[in-house]
Amino acid sequence: DVSDGLLADLGHICEASGLGARVRPHALPLSDAARRALEVAPDLADAPLAGGDDYELVFTLPPHRRDDLAGLSARLDLRLTVIGTMTESRGLRLVDPKGHVTRPDRVGFRHF
Repeated sequence: DVSDGLLADLGHICEASGLGARVRPHALPLSDAARRALEVAPDLADAPLAGGDDYELVFTLPPHRRDDLAGLSARLDLRLTVIGTMTESRGLRLVDPKGHVTRPDRVGFRHF
């Protein structure tokens, strides 16, 4: 789950796999209220990425299995959202709608 923050928990996946990730924050499935809040207070833009206590799941799969996952999602009526890709180069990167790549300022909660 992403209870420590999406980027923190995705970072654990990256560390365990020896990979990196490119995340498209604009692809996150946010509520209309959250989107409006970010329009009014853009300084909160990292909250959906680094905030915690969101009991959602993040997982990866090989690109060639994407159609299999889409089929399973449809059969189970389960909404899944692709928010990025895993990369050979280590580290987390954020990609904006124009393709500009940056490193996150904050990744989330760290235990001890």
